[in-house]
Amino acid sequence: MGRRFRVEPVWWILAVFTAGGSTSLAPPNIPVGTVANVITRPGTAGQEVEVELVSDLERLQFVRIILYQPPTELAE
Repeated sequence: MGRRFRVEPVWWILAVFTAGGSTSLAPPNIPVGTVANVITRPGTAGQEVEVELVSDLERLQFVRIILYQPPTELAE
């Protein structure tokens, strides 16, 4: 099972990508995984999304380092 991330509202889409932006830790459009399940929680807790990751982190052997500066840092 993938890891759980809390986002709202949730639309059933096939792929999950990084969003990028000035507060992001990653550039936009990097594939993360696919939506495996959406859990509706009671009250104001919102929805919880289970994401099946694209990569098998247990078998990870090599990593590519991306030197990324968010757009606000580039403008300064």
